[in-house]
Amino acid sequence: MRVEATNALGTRVIGAVGVTIAPATPIYVKPVTQNFTAAADAYLAAGQPAVNFGGWPFTYADAGDILRTAVRFNLGSIAADYPVDKATLAVYVDAFSGGGTTADLKVYGLNKAWVENTVTWQTPWTVAGGDFSATATASAAVSAASVGQWVTFDVTPLAQQWVANPAANYGALLRLQNPTSYTTFRMSSREYWFPDKAPKLEVQYRTP
Repeated sequence: MRVEATNALGTRVIGAVGVTIAPATPIYVKPVTQNFTAAADAYLAAGQPAVNFGGWPFTYADAGDILRTAVRFNLGSIAADYPVDKATLAVYVDAFSGGGTTADLKVYGLNKAWVENTVTWQTPWTVAGGDFSATATASAAVSAASVGQWVTFDVTPLAQQWVANPAANYGALLRLQNPTSYTTFRMSSREYWFPDKAPKLEVQYRTP
């Protein structure tokens, strides 16, 4: 940019000043809601630590915490810089055995990559049963009354991480905690014979 100035003695000074124009920062205002079906899921069984259950129509969580469910969603269709406002995970409870009294089904972020048709209780984890965050992201009460119902969790913090860094999207682990009787809950997997009962994730985010 050309600049001209006159000093107190009437001398004109002409020079050039470099100007850098920063690109406009996108404003994310357009709300979008997108639904995803599980891209991978499996249950992990401590009693059969080397057996893979990735192709089963069911997953499980039990009061002894020896049955756990791993699930992952592919959110690659959402740009990494799009703000995620809310994400809701839903699992369909197909059946229960045991007391059926209320317990907490909790969701934890997984910290290591796994493959549906090879994952087991002991593989590929550093710690048997899954490498997961110490603190649960979400929790929901389940009981015998949950059979035939969807149980939902607010997993917004996890979805925000998965969108921002797709390479570190390892999915989530579901565990049953705080039971008052011994109960096992059975949930529909993505191989369930009714595809609309597979685990699902609804993500609300904004685009420019």
